[in-house]
Amino acid sequence: MIPCIGQKVKTPRFPTVTIVAVLYEDDAAKLGFVESTHLYEQPYNILGRHIGENRMDFAVVLKKERGMPF
Repeated sequence: MIPCIGQKVKTPRFPTVTIVAVLYEDDAAKLGFVESTHLYEQPYNILGRHIGENRMDFAVVLKKERGMPF
């Protein structure tokens, strides 16, 4: 199940993160979500972006798979 906005998720790199957005790979980089949480083997990634000193936002980034229409 893919996490939704507001949900808390445990990741290997950061103990618990709160999801603020659900994005596709192309949009994530444009919006600054580039910091890996080292969450692998899922149909999605969770990436972070710096929003200030010692502060980050986190987004679910949907992996683009072959044959996807979008």
